[in-house]
Amino acid sequence: ALPGSVSGYLELLQDALAGGYDPRPDDLAALRALRHRPVAAALLERCQVLAERSVRARLAGRAASAKAPAPRSRLLALPGGRAAADDAPEQPKAPAAPPRPGRPAGRPAPKPSEVFPPRRRPAPPPQQRAAG
Repeated sequence: ALPGSVSGYLELLQDALAGGYDPRPDDLAALRALRHRPVAAALLERCQVLAERSVRARLAGRAASAKAPAPRSRLLALPGGRAAADDAPEQPKAPAAPPRPGRPAGRPAPKPSEVFPPRRRPAPPPQQRAAG
C-alpha cells in the first residue's frame, strides 16, 4: 500500500457516503481490515447500517414486485417470415451475386506448395583449415 492511501481512501469513502453512495461488499471488507483505526471503525459501523438498509430496500422491492407483476403488453406478429413466404405468390428473386474475380472458372486453385515453395536452408560457409 502507498503511504497515505488509507487516509485518502477513508476520506473518499466519507465523501461518497455523503453523496448517497451505497457501500459495496469490497468496501465493508476493507473497513473490517482497517477497523483498528478509529476513523475506519466509525465508518464501518455507518457502512454496515447503510448496507443493511440498502439490502432491505432491495428485498422489499422484490417482494412488492413479486406480489403485483408489471402489466405486460401483447406481442404482435409482424408480416413476413416463413409463413408469409409459403402463402405469398411467387415474387421475383434478387439477382445472384456476381462471380468472384481473380480465378478463371475452369482452373483449379493452386496448392500451397505451388504458391509457397519450401524454404531451403543456406549452405554453411566452407571451413578453412590451416596446415600445420
